[in-house]
Amino acid sequence: SVMAADLREHAFRLPTATSYNGRAIPFVYPPVGLYLAAFSQAAGASDAATFRLLPLLLGVGVVLAFCPLAFRALPSRRSALLACLIFPLLPMTYEWGVMGGGVTRSAGQLFAILAAWSGLTLVRRPATARAALTGVALAAAVSSHPTALLFAPLTLVVFWLVEGRSAAAMRSGPLAAAVGVA
Repeated sequence: SVMAADLREHAFRLPTATSYNGRAIPFVYPPVGLYLAAFSQAAGASDAATFRLLPLLLGVGVVLAFCPLAFRALPSRRSALLACLIFPLLPMTYEWGVMGGGVTRSAGQLFAILAAWSGLTLVRRPATARAALTGVALAAAVSSHPTALLFAPLTLVVFWLVEGRSAAAMRSGPLAAAVGVA
């Protein structure tokens, strides 16, 4: 909540330092989840509502985003449906996203799953618009949580290496990466 407050106090511009733990330390944490919290609080939500409900809502988004990824990635409709039923029951699906720091974790998990779905769609059906969408989802994931910084790009590279056999897919991967970096 301190870092979200720091964003609000700096008119939603990234400050150079945060007052976290009562000290002025560099503000180097990926800010997307913190921005979501700051905007929620600026709209009138309390700290309790923001840091309890926002991770929950993002967690529901994670489950909803997982299902299209499962149907895209798995070989049969039956296996995808089974994955969609099991995924929400796994403790790490929701536990990791709602415990301390949940706003940033759940945002990172949501955007990483969206990047994976978009990236898999991109390598199978390359298009400039899909490359842009994948790049935006990748940038949002990387800008949300440090773990997403590893998971999202690595997942996209694996999809690209395993499934990106066409010339169009070979061009679309670097384009998505360039959009993500931009």
